[in-house]
Amino acid sequence: MCLAFRKATLLPLDDCLYALQLSLPHLTRATLHRLYRRHGISRLSDVESPLVATGVTQARIPGDFYLNVAPIRTGDGIVNMYVAFDRVSRIAFAELHSGASSEQAAKFLSNLVDAVPYRVYGTLTNDSQIFIGRPYRQVRIRHGINHQFLAPEDPWDIRQTASAKFAGESGFRKPHYDDLEHLRSHFFEFFDTYNFTRRLKSLSGNTPYEFICKCWQSDPSAFREDPRGWRLDLKK
Repeated sequence: MCLAFRKATLLPLDDCLYALQLSLPHLTRATLHRLYRRHGISRLSDVESPLVATGVTQARIPGDFYLNVAPIRTGDGIVNMYVAFDRVSRIAFAELHSGASSEQAAKFLSNLVDAVPYRVYGTLTNDSQIFIGRPYRQVRIRHGINHQFLAPEDPWDIRQTASAKFAGESGFRKPHYDDLEHLRSHFFEFFDTYNFTRRLKSLSGNTPYEFICKCWQSDPSAFREDPRGWRLDLKK
């Protein structure tokens, strides 16, 4: 869980700790750091924001998302979690689906564009067919979204985690979630709490929601709507 979360979010160590303590309250910073160092992900991936290439050296404009798909075993079978984390605001958007395809990834990207109150200008993904297929590429181009890839065999690729490699093997271990409804209840609660109440060190003690409100107040040009009063409903 800890490895998959780090690779699915690209969050700094302290922010991973704060978020994971929602489910693992006794988790310590030292334990988490040792785990990440052992698996080669103690240092954050150095893939730059696409805004850097345009001359913006310190990209602090929300809208640069890291997208991934992680298989989760439940008592009802495999469920795929599509997740997008804004690399600037740390806002998280996620959906649960039975399949993993470029068509589903394209729909997920469209839903992400509609869900957040600001423009999505960049995505970072692995090089799987899900993200290089025509359906996903068409949606990305239609919305004018830049696209970057993690390097092949990058230790940050979530496909390198044991949970992803063995999710489909029934003998791996007992599923953490009894059934799909058990997963859904935890899923919605976790992301809602994370986005709107979890204060992150990388955001100077703000929650992701508070951070985007401050971004809007300082420069509303990147926003489609006033984020104050905005709510991200993952149950739709």
